[in-house]
Amino acid sequence: MSLTCAISGKPPQIPVINRVSGLIYEKSLIVKYLKELHKDPVTGQETTEEDLIQLNTNSFVRPRVSAAASLPSLIKMLQDEYDAVALETYTLRKQLETCRQELSHSLYQHDAACRVIARLTKERDEARNALANLAAGSEKNKTSTEIENKSNNSEHVNMPQDVIEKINSTSEVLQAERKEKKKPADLTTKDKIAYFKEKNNFYSIHSASSAGILCLSLHDQHPNWILTGGVDKKVVLYDIFADSVVHTYQGHTKKVTCCELHPSQDLVISGSADAQVRIFSTSADKLLHVFTSHFSGVTSLSIHPTNDLMASSDSAGSWSFHDLSRQSTYQTSVDPNKSCINCGSIHPDGILYGSGLADSMVRIWDIRTASPVVAFEGHKAIIIVIIIITVYNLVILLSYYTI
Repeated sequence: MSLTCAISGKPPQIPVINRVSGLIYEKSLIVKYLKELHKDPVTGQETTEEDLIQLNTNSFVRPRVSAAASLPSLIKMLQDEYDAVALETYTLRKQLETCRQELSHSLYQHDAACRVIARLTKERDEARNALANLAAGSEKNKTSTEIENKSNNSEHVNMPQDVIEKINSTSEVLQAERKEKKKPADLTTKDKIAYFKEKNNFYSIHSASSAGILCLSLHDQHPNWILTGGVDKKVVLYDIFADSVVHTYQGHTKKVTCCELHPSQDLVISGSADAQVRIFSTSADKLLHVFTSHFSGVTSLSIHPTNDLMASSDSAGSWSFHDLSRQSTYQTSVDPNKSCINCGSIHPDGILYGSGLADSMVRIWDIRTASPVVAFEGHKAIIIVIIIITVYNLVILLSYYTI
């Protein structure tokens, strides 16, 4: 009687018997199986290598299987192998097709999920924008109401009498001096101006990451000074002769839209889109005062001929009149059309204030009463307003505009 392995079904080279199940196995097969599962492969009983008993048998030469001894038998075996391979190939193809369908279904679900996420994201962004617009509109209405209330309140708070007297006396002196003035003999002619050339360029004054200089101011007593304000929220006092920065003034939270060097005092004045007007010292990087009368971005600054007063305008259509020496604001007036004031300038005599509006109108105000005097129409868009007076005391408005 020949021994047969319970796993392979062939005579074992090294037969062993499992004393737990009583079955015979090829030693190499059963040892490998026990290392992985620790159970008898047929009965499933817990088994270790110590339960295997090796059998001693006579070595013999195994005869060839009688089924492979003839040509028809060999052909039969090959046919069986081919059928098995064909069946296995069919099974693999069927499994591949099933995997493809599952993958296609998963991809479709993923695409549908992405579309749903994109639609929900779009709806969320639209809701956020609508909420932001609603909040902005509410804030705008609130700001407009606050400015209007402030303007209405300013009608009941008169400018101090000493300030009005100072404005009137200064105007009288300037008018008398202007009548006596004549054209300077050394006035540069237009022929000489035609030969003006670029002399120098100054770089790296402001941050390169937030590029852009939005305003510039010069000083009569210090021709080497240039004051600039930029998109980087900084105000820089630059010495062109030394080619170096004198001071850098910080504190604004948005871009600086206008700046002025005070003609007689050591002051730097700056206005920003953050609705603040800041006063700095030219002798040091020091903040002296902040005017917060505006509720929207400051668009222009103009120093009064008395050198103690100043006017500023904003994009909400209001302008304020400040006292630099007392660090106070006397009045905040709103344009009747509530149009953005792109620019503003005080008359050389110090009584009138001219404002260029976004609705293509130039409006003149009386500084002492904060009331509009006259309005001029006809421009496309007002950018700069300069008020001058002729020898006949006629008011002329010079305006630069875009077509």
